[in-house]
Amino acid sequence: SRQIAPVHAFSACPCPCMEAETAALRVRRFGFTSTTTDREVAFAYAQGSGDRNEASIIFEMQMGMVDRGADLSWLSQYPYEKEVLLPPLTSIEALGSDVVGQTLVLNARLSLNLTAQTLEQVLSRRRKMLMDMATQFEFELRDVLAESLELLPLALKILRKGLEYGAYTRSPEWFNDDDNFAGIMQEALYFQRVLISEISKLHAAIEKPELNLRGWKATGPGIVRIVLLAGWVLARRSNLGEVVIDLRGAELTPKEGEALAELMERVPKLITVDVRSNKSLGETGVAALVTFMQNHHKVKQSRSLLGVSPRNPVLEVSREPEEHEVALLCAELEANTFAEGVGASMGMDKRSGKKMSVLNRRGASGESQWIPIIWAAKNNNLPIAERLLLLRHNVNKAEPAADRSMSGFSPLHHAAQKGFVEMVQLLLAHGANPMQTDKHGNLPSALAEKKGHTEVTKALTAAEKASGEKKVAKKGDKKEAVVDKKEAV
Repeated sequence: SRQIAPVHAFSACPCPCMEAETAALRVRRFGFTSTTTDREVAFAYAQGSGDRNEASIIFEMQMGMVDRGADLSWLSQYPYEKEVLLPPLTSIEALGSDVVGQTLVLNARLSLNLTAQTLEQVLSRRRKMLMDMATQFEFELRDVLAESLELLPLALKILRKGLEYGAYTRSPEWFNDDDNFAGIMQEALYFQRVLISEISKLHAAIEKPELNLRGWKATGPGIVRIVLLAGWVLARRSNLGEVVIDLRGAELTPKEGEALAELMERVPKLITVDVRSNKSLGETGVAALVTFMQNHHKVKQSRSLLGVSPRNPVLEVSREPEEHEVALLCAELEANTFAEGVGASMGMDKRSGKKMSVLNRRGASGESQWIPIIWAAKNNNLPIAERLLLLRHNVNKAEPAADRSMSGFSPLHHAAQKGFVEMVQLLLAHGANPMQTDKHGNLPSALAEKKGHTEVTKALTAAEKASGEKKVAKKGDKKEAVVDKKEAV
């Protein structure tokens, strides 16, 4: 061991230590104690202003292998001081004394408080409370599931994985916010309750590629249900591969929508969810899910929010989609490659009675043939077309001329040929070119006239005339500009 002396010196010490017997003196510091291993530095501080009439005290203490401080000289602004910092609640017991000039030197020994928590532990106290509560949850699960022991291992694993995914990822500082702490403790309690109520269903699907929670009635504050899903997905054996979760009609909240988007981002093996019939998602929840799909636009691993998966590549699109589903459908159409199924325009939703279009997801090989705005125009899906146009899809984008199975139609050609008046008006309003020809030289108006769509023909003929007048006006402006230039010369 080596001797150290404290950096602090005291003049006219007010404590009774000067009068008490040194052997009976015990001092406990509640804060950190700054000391030095250099005796001369300690005496320099003890002398203070240099007044020889001032008395001072120096503690000269022995450090052992356990009762020792931290050497701070490597990070100190004054490394020559050779500072050693002792932790809070360090006890100093005087063993003897000596006098050097005006300085009383107390020989002492240290007794460090080994039970005191570190700063990290103090800051993490609330987080530890949650971890301790989780241990109690495990005991309660063992008690509740005592008669269904086959469910217990999975329940414990889902509990641990869910907390590791959610609450345990939070920083200690986050827990020290009162609102955060109250919210996460409440969520943890409901997490256990929902887990107990749903464990049979979760256990039945643990080895399957799909978890069917359609019309899910379980409730809980915040994102409890999403944390439960995260625990279930992460509890599955790694060799089981990708998984799909059906959440249609589960009354997902905006917060759950945001949490679900984050779950799909963080856990790639959750490739597909189906969130249709969840009007409760609101704009915020839908926006979070749409952003997720946009960030995974045509990546190697296809993802879906509408139930499309390798086992079920079919997407049914209503001709009259609900308002909250339009954004989700457009995100799906943009992020994946589809082809129209056989009898695509003949489908019917048995529940709502609405007409449906059937699409089949394809690989990257069909990417050049898949143009969402053309599909929307061809199927007269006005809400989808309007949304795609607002997303700046090219209204004059034509089918590949090199493809022999196609005629090089633009969206306007398809709408004109099928006589969709409102679709034609929508496309023209967004800048569709009525003078654009297909690969056979046909104008949209010619196709409409051939099919006998009188109203569409009139609208397109008027658009052609307006387009021609604009061209004439532009030519006139150019001629005037040239004349003006000549006159200027």
